[in-house]
Amino acid sequence: MNLFLDGGAFSLYEYIKGTVTDISPEYIVIETGHIGYQIITGNPFSFSSLEGKETKVYLYQHVREDNISLFGFQTSEERYLFKKIAWRVWNWTEKCIGDYCCG
Repeated sequence: MNLFLDGGAFSLYEYIKGTVTDISPEYIVIETGHIGYQIITGNPFSFSSLEGKETKVYLYQHVREDNISLFGFQTSEERYLFKKIAWRVWNWTEKCIGDYCCG
């Protein structure tokens, strides 16, 4: 079951504020409260100027049976667009699998 508010997927977390401690080709790490959070971003290197600095990253938490992921965005507008696109893709995929139309 998916919950959707304001045209996009509902997420438990609004944002995280902490220090960018690591940047990899697939994700960044934000440390806050002595915990490092791995956050998937479209272009992690766009956070390069923020490495070692405190920043706010807007989040979307995606939960599946086999995975829980945090996706991060520099602005709430970027996150909103992601949620709109992701909802359409995930909704289509669920319908497609249910109707056996894929493949």
